[in-house]
Amino acid sequence: MSKENSENLKIPEQPKVSYLKGTYIWKQTSEESYECKMKIIKSINNNIKLPISYTYINDIEYILKPRSIVNDPFSSENSLLIWCDLVTFEGKSNNLDDRINFLQELSKHQEVLKEKIPKISFVQNFTVNTEGINIENLLEDFIRLCLGSNIEIDEYSFKNNKIKFNTVLNQVLSACDELLLSRYLFNRLSKKYKFNYDLDDNLSYIFCDIKCTEEDGQKNLLEYVNNLKNSHKTIDNKLLDKNYINKTFSSGNNVNDMILTPDSSLKLKSNHLIDQRFKSSSDVYSIICQNIKVIYNLK
Repeated sequence: MSKENSENLKIPEQPKVSYLKGTYIWKQTSEESYECKMKIIKSINNNIKLPISYTYINDIEYILKPRSIVNDPFSSENSLLIWCDLVTFEGKSNNLDDRINFLQELSKHQEVLKEKIPKISFVQNFTVNTEGINIENLLEDFIRLCLGSNIEIDEYSFKNNKIKFNTVLNQVLSACDELLLSRYLFNRLSKKYKFNYDLDDNLSYIFCDIKCTEEDGQKNLLEYVNNLKNSHKTIDNKLLDKNYINKTFSSGNNVNDMILTPDSSLKLKSNHLIDQRFKSSSDVYSIICQNIKVIYNLK
């Protein structure tokens, strides 16, 4: 081979291969317990292709179909948390929640949602047995884990053995996903610190949209509240917090109102409502899907 030809010869670059650890997560019961399965994932030139994984429940094989993927804050780099749907080989869902139907409903009303840009955040409380625990370290660890998983916390506090936090306003699907992931992180943390906890009965969510920030934002907000009032009697009691079952609908700036519209909300252009009617064990996708449709009069 001539010198000229040898100089023009290009040696193909070898693909850069790396490996990641994936933790596939799913729930099989309504209790605060989680199932997981580890898998090694091959990455070529930073292109990650998640392998299909499987599990058996009552002798039936299910596909673990990824629904959301974040960095694993419990592990070193190159580790992922992969929250999964449980799907049969015939395509039937075995999820405990209604996320798949939620996605279908969102797709039906894309034009409205693009115009309104609804956002929500959740207010979640844990009752914790803190005996022998450094609560400051626990809270710092929890916030670090959330941030490591791209979950932004707006506010958090600890009082009377209760940890309270709320996420920042986010798109409705992402907000629901983040709430469930934050619960998983807290569950993992409880095993590290070896403490017991319970989800508080009540789960509240904060709602606003682009219309709430306009000049007549208060008018829009009160219209949404009225829509929620008109539909209150149709809500399945299984979703409601026990304090609100069979009670007359109430809304306003009293902290005990079912729909809270804080004074600060009505005086500022950040008008929002806080829906306090539901219980933590209820399916958040079902709650938000129903209420978004009610707020915007969608069929």
